[in-house]
Amino acid sequence: MDMERSQKEEKWLAREIQLSQKHAELLAKREQLLHLSQGELNSSEHRAKVHQAHWTHVQQRNKQLQQDIKRSQVEMKDIARQPPNVKFTELQCCDVSYETNQRSE
Repeated sequence: MDMERSQKEEKWLAREIQLSQKHAELLAKREQLLHLSQGELNSSEHRAKVHQAHWTHVQQRNKQLQQDIKRSQVEMKDIARQPPNVKFTELQCCDVSYETNQRSE
């Protein structure tokens, strides 16, 4: 019976060693995956920060462009309200009289 008991103990000991090795392998694999996940998370966070910075820059640029457009519209309206330049008016008169002379010939 001692022999039987000894064989069973050896069998259980071998199984325990096998399970212990498997457990160590699983822990190592889990640690490796954890490091990969952490690296991916860090990379993802970095991409999100870069994206946010670009988005903020784009919003600022768009705001500046909208302000430039509004300012240009106001300037164009102001220019349109001003009386025409004297030289321009003279050129228009000359052009009209030139066209009239050309038609009559």
